Amino acid sequence: MSENKNYLDLVTYLLIYAAHADSEFTDSEKATIIEKVSAPEYEKMKALYDGHNDAQSIDWIKEQSAFWLQTEESKKNLMRNISDTIKADHKLDITETAFIRLLGRIL
Repeated sequence: MSENKNYLDLVTYLLIYAAHADSEFTDSEKATIIEKVSAPEYEKMKALYDGHNDAQSIDWIKEQSAFWLQTEESKKNLMRNISDTIKADHKLDITETAFIRLLGRIL
């Protein structure tokens, strides 16, 4: 089990994870994430994300979500934020739609 980070770390990680859902990480998606958090926060969590494989990412998300997202309202707000970030490249393809559904189940 990893140490509990902070809520912003979880949000940032999820935004990065979501932006990679269609295997295309655009400059627009990156800019949207940095606008929502900060460049240093983005860089810190991007390094963590890059060090994880898919299974490690899911485990990390589950672990941190259990700690930081304890109400349905907090989960809904986070999902809305993630959905907005995915739409930053002005398209929502089938892969991204499936990812949003999967993430809703993980959280």
